[in-house]
Amino acid sequence: MEQPMAQDPLFEGRKQDILELIPNERMSVEQKAFQPATRERFSGPFLPMYKLRREPRHLNDFPLEDSLRIAIWRDNGTLLTVCNNLYAQYEDKHVCINIYRDGKPRGEFAIYGKTDSAIAETMVFFCSIISGGEGKARLKLFAHEERSRIVAHRKEFCFDFAALQEEQLVCILDTNPGWCFELQTGCWNTNHSLILATRPYPLDLRLTFSQRTSGFIFDDEGTAFVNALVKRKLSFGSLSIAAEMDDHINLLCNTDKMPISRANLHRILNTAEKFDKLAFSPLDSISVLLPFSAHVKALDYQVDVKYMRPEDFESLNIATRDLTLKFFHDENDIWEDVCIAFLNRVAELGHFEGFGFSVDEYFIVESGTLYLYEFVQPLAEALIRVINANPNLTHLDISGSYWFLDWGPHLKEMFKAVEKHKGLRTFTVQCYEWGDCDDDDESKLRHPQYSWLEQLLKSNRNITVLERSGKRCSNKNIEHLYLLNHIYNGSARLLAESTSERLSLVATALTESASENFQLTSMLLSDQTDVLCQFINFSFPLEDHDLQH
Repeated sequence: MEQPMAQDPLFEGRKQDILELIPNERMSVEQKAFQPATRERFSGPFLPMYKLRREPRHLNDFPLEDSLRIAIWRDNGTLLTVCNNLYAQYEDKHVCINIYRDGKPRGEFAIYGKTDSAIAETMVFFCSIISGGEGKARLKLFAHEERSRIVAHRKEFCFDFAALQEEQLVCILDTNPGWCFELQTGCWNTNHSLILATRPYPLDLRLTFSQRTSGFIFDDEGTAFVNALVKRKLSFGSLSIAAEMDDHINLLCNTDKMPISRANLHRILNTAEKFDKLAFSPLDSISVLLPFSAHVKALDYQVDVKYMRPEDFESLNIATRDLTLKFFHDENDIWEDVCIAFLNRVAELGHFEGFGFSVDEYFIVESGTLYLYEFVQPLAEALIRVINANPNLTHLDISGSYWFLDWGPHLKEMFKAVEKHKGLRTFTVQCYEWGDCDDDDESKLRHPQYSWLEQLLKSNRNITVLERSGKRCSNKNIEHLYLLNHIYNGSARLLAESTSERLSLVATALTESASENFQLTSMLLSDQTDVLCQFINFSFPLEDHDLQH
């Protein structure tokens, strides 16, 4: 294999410290044995090959610029590629690894090797240097879809997870106990199952089957995994079981085409109290109603409308208090009636603390329909009934419909309902270009949601309205209202602190966030009059003034 005719990328600082380019003339027979995919199969640039000057201690030691694509040679005869979405580089055994932080891509990698055992060794090494860091972290293992199409599902290019030893899997999990592990590839054996089910800490595990690629599956349909779960004393944490959205809708909704059998799926639902959260992709007509009765803290469920009828919700038991539901439909005529019946049932039950609702089409439907005011209004009215009837609701999310449902014109009435809700803390909506609107009257006329949001924040000091990304919906005036409400709530909470602690915290607030704003200062001190008196006494001791006479 020839190196591409390109100059060595400029690695500054730590990058120069860890990587050294291997020139063509110095490449070994082993290194040259890695055959790049032919131009007919792969049109991207060939990767320059490097070796490590030293063993990295952390993922940050690697160069992770978006534009950088390199291969790193390991002494065990494997290549670790920093590929940035160019996975199909070599016609060799491989496994792909993506890293995410707070939902955002942190790095895209692949490991290539001549033997499964060597790939497993490099996988353990790689997972040992990704621990730590801030934010919610997720690791995804998968086989590249493009690779599978190109080589017509040639299994010799897929890493065999049977080569992953028990102690290696334990090392991967135990080194990163707070991570989410998303497994989308491999046939996992009984020993793997037992390790996944018996870690002495909560796991966040996502298992996805796919017909198109070498998707995740248990070799015993999940029986050993579920047997161990049933015996588990500690909470498992979070478990997601899904079939990838393949080309045929019936495949997506066939429970037998999931990582576990239908029988084991039902067993998990019967022991749902062992989980903090369960998540499922659409299930078939036999199983579609079962997740609703699962006694789990949180349920995230995608439902195929064609398996539901409005009357199904009339007496449906929904056990969880934290429910996120997305309805998928394929131009089914009754989907709106099903959604309204569901929302009415949620309002009737009234016990929810977290609630998410969205509707979408299957991706094979190409209508691109955006349902506007008249069509969405009955759904909006039903959602308002949900808000009013669930006094313990703290989190509400309607952001998942993307551009399928236009909630925008209905935000005014929704905000009015939220104004009166004492428990709600976050309301997540779709993105409506909040950041592009100024504070002038003309902009407010074109973007009335700003005025509606201002009124909401003036009436309800506890609420925060978010976009789907987690960013706060805001502009300059609204940001001031958020700050005002933050000071208001913080000042009220300070009353529970000791006087000495409040002296320090109030002094910090007065000299920083509230220092140049009379409204913020007066709000803070109105709750802390005893602290104000302390400040006066410290500054003007009475014995030093004629006032004492």
